[in-house]
Amino acid sequence: MSIVENVWDHLKQMEEWVKIDQGFIDRLYDSMLQRVDALQKAQRGSTSY
Repeated sequence: MSIVENVWDHLKQMEEWVKIDQGFIDRLYDSMLQRVDALQKAQRGSTSY
């Protein structure tokens, strides 16, 4: 559920911090409402995130 975990996974594939694509960060941020909605619908169960 944590978008930070997704960013860290992405960073492991990059050689330098400055190579992180802003679009990647934006998409994670933009998906936050969908993630929260999925979590609520799962009633503390698993989600696809």
